[in-house]
Amino acid sequence: MNNIKEMKLYSDAYRIFKDLRALGYAEDDKLSLEDVNQFDQLHYHGTLSVQEAIETINIQENDNVLEVGAGWGGPSRYIAYKTRAYVSALELQQDYSEVGKELTLRTGLQRFVTHINQDFLKFFPKECLF
Repeated sequence: MNNIKEMKLYSDAYRIFKDLRALGYAEDDKLSLEDVNQFDQLHYHGTLSVQEAIETINIQENDNVLEVGAGWGGPSRYIAYKTRAYVSALELQQDYSEVGKELTLRTGLQRFVTHINQDFLKFFPKECLF
């Protein structure tokens, strides 16, 4: 498949801003991570599953973490906030990566989270892939 948008799984990257407006946030307001976490976890069990991952693999301050298929980067922000680890949020879809970067800026976590818009299969040299 040449275009991931043909799958129509995550077609509207900007819909999260509608949800945040419904909570009373204006376009340029700083965001509470707790409020954003209500919408930015594009996986089952929300932050509970991310917290379990933090504990299971023992993510600690100053660790480097790679989130593959980051979407809006919700787990990346949560990990960074909870542990002060440095997280790279790798996302194939440019619009999701851009929205994620904006959410990270508005939550004040840009020091810890870096958004990267790239295909995972092209991110590492082939020698590094399993």
